[in-house]
Amino acid sequence: MNDIQYKTQDNIVSHKNKILIVDDSAVNRTALRKILENDYELIEAPNGLHAWEILRKYKTDISVVLLDLVMPVMDGYTFLEYVQVDPIMSMVPIIVMTSNDSVDEEIRCLSFGASDFVPKPYHPAIVKHRIKNLIHLRETSAILNLLEHDHLTGVYSKEFFYQYAQKILTDYPEKRFNIICCDVENFKLVNERFGMEKGDELLCYLADKYQELLGNSGFCARINADIFAMLIEVNEENQLETLYNAFQREKLFSAPVPNLVVKWGVYEIVDRTVPVSRMCDRAILAIKKIKHQYKQNVAWYDDTLRLEMLKEQQVLDNMEAALEEKQFKIYLQPKYDVQTNKIVGAEALVRWIHPEKGMISPGEFIPLFEQTGFISSLDYYVWEETCHLLAIWRDSGLPLIPISVNVSRANFELGDLEEKLVNLLERYQLLPEWLHLEITESAYTENPEKIINTVEALRKFGFKIEMDDFGSGYSSLNMLSELPIDVLKLDMRFMQHENKFENKKSILGFIVSLSKWLELDTVAEGVETKEQIDLLRNMGCDYVQGYYYARPMPTKEFESYLVNEKLSQGKEERLFVCDLAADEQEKRTVLVVEDLPETRKALQETLSPYYNLIISDNGRDAYSYLQKNEANVSIILMDLFMAVMDGFQILELCKNRDAEESIPIIMSSTAGNKDELQAIQLGASHFLTKPYKKETLLYHIQHVLEDADLRRKAFKEGIS
Repeated sequence: MNDIQYKTQDNIVSHKNKILIVDDSAVNRTALRKILENDYELIEAPNGLHAWEILRKYKTDISVVLLDLVMPVMDGYTFLEYVQVDPIMSMVPIIVMTSNDSVDEEIRCLSFGASDFVPKPYHPAIVKHRIKNLIHLRETSAILNLLEHDHLTGVYSKEFFYQYAQKILTDYPEKRFNIICCDVENFKLVNERFGMEKGDELLCYLADKYQELLGNSGFCARINADIFAMLIEVNEENQLETLYNAFQREKLFSAPVPNLVVKWGVYEIVDRTVPVSRMCDRAILAIKKIKHQYKQNVAWYDDTLRLEMLKEQQVLDNMEAALEEKQFKIYLQPKYDVQTNKIVGAEALVRWIHPEKGMISPGEFIPLFEQTGFISSLDYYVWEETCHLLAIWRDSGLPLIPISVNVSRANFELGDLEEKLVNLLERYQLLPEWLHLEITESAYTENPEKIINTVEALRKFGFKIEMDDFGSGYSSLNMLSELPIDVLKLDMRFMQHENKFENKKSILGFIVSLSKWLELDTVAEGVETKEQIDLLRNMGCDYVQGYYYARPMPTKEFESYLVNEKLSQGKEERLFVCDLAADEQEKRTVLVVEDLPETRKALQETLSPYYNLIISDNGRDAYSYLQKNEANVSIILMDLFMAVMDGFQILELCKNRDAEESIPIIMSSTAGNKDELQAIQLGASHFLTKPYKKETLLYHIQHVLEDADLRRKAFKEGIS
């Protein structure tokens, strides 16, 4: 930055036109300075990136840019591309200065938006003449007449629109007008999916429909790639909502590309001293606030948007210094086993503690960091701080629990995610099981193949993968079954509103059951009430986190909290042994295997007066118990269909075991004859159809037990 020489606008007293010289060669800049310094005010930049920052600041105060093509950091072609994206900066004429005078390169430069082309070495008279001509053309109405219409769509050009709209506003002070800017959502995807020709066809179609919509009430222009601007008179017959609905309903009906979403930003013209170009900027700013927001297609500009923009810029200006000064702090929120109420882990959250402003909400800086890509640097900072914390706990004898950290989608684009994470573990001598990785569901939908390959490699190394914000994206059930994940994280905030509570409860129960089918653990976050805890416990959710247990807290506070709380040593078997009175020790034992909480509760109420009960909510834990305690089990009552090891699988495992073969098994299901036949063929003693009737259930259990006793007696007496 030391090579950049420019003055702030407040200090400029000269009325000379400003020329921006962009060249990495100090010799070339000196030569141009000697040619031009008597006639123009000069600003210098050593590469395209610095030049773009200067142009972004001064914009149309720059009269001409003299641009070298071959430069470090950002070359001339990239600079031209950046400039063309901005509707204001693209108005500034650019003269390309290069030693390559080939026709092909000249054509290429012009196609990138250059205004003129001058070869090196510099001829002073030619350089001055070209600059003078461009400035003259730009400042006279002649150039506006030449560029009155956009060459592709036929509507007004950007430059002409700005001048013509300003003239209308001046000539008709008694009339009310609005500026409307229109943007096609994800226009780049249109070009990628249908091709450039179809994209151009769409732009021409939209231009016709915009002008047709306006009629005699206004006129429109194309001011950027897919952005159109309209100056429209405000009257009773020209209501904005009516216009937009008509456009969506009638004008887009026969568009050459299906399923278009067009966003409108509106600037109500109150102060006519504001340049039209700035009015358009503000209308476009309004559009940005509703980008990717479903059913929000029209937005009005107000000063709060401008203030928000300034606030966002302050955040961006301070972010690198904040990271270097470690203003970002790690906060931890514990995760609990919902069955045992013991801590099983924590999630690392980041907080920005500014030395002057205090705590800055993550909602203010995380979205901006994601837009700029700075989120990848913040993520790495959080990973390293978390690894450092775990190493301190290990070395000081504190309990070690796994901590989940966020992995933003930007990290996958860099291509070195696995290397960075593995290097961190090696540096701090940690096992991957202590660092869980959270990836949002929407990240998988952006570039699924690349992300899935990377995540599979991380899992092979030993990392646990948690899918965050499950249900907020668009994963199909088929896609979910193929994703390399270990944990589903559910957000309980959608349960906080009473409307359609029963439907939401059913959806939540389905997701928990689905996770069991896929052999995934579930973590519910945002849990705030005991009612939610009870609901999740009955549904079979594994872990929870939220304000009901604890808010996110600084690491030192969390360490004290951790020492005082009970820790869970991993996931325990979901077995519930009913308490027995002294006079009930002679009761026979029924192993109940049922994954529906409501059915388990009903079976406990029905059977506990007559039998000792061992109850499990999945086949895997039940079979594990059976292997260790087969002599204590008199009969098994088991559902056929369960998420984790179903009844058919257990029958297959049991049929070849002599000791267990003598234990009668009653299978149950809501299904029909086909499942019953298969269960009997696999060795089930009896089959019951749900729902259970108390008397029938008790009768069949007793009947099967008596039959099993007779068979065992016959076997002992040698009767075949």
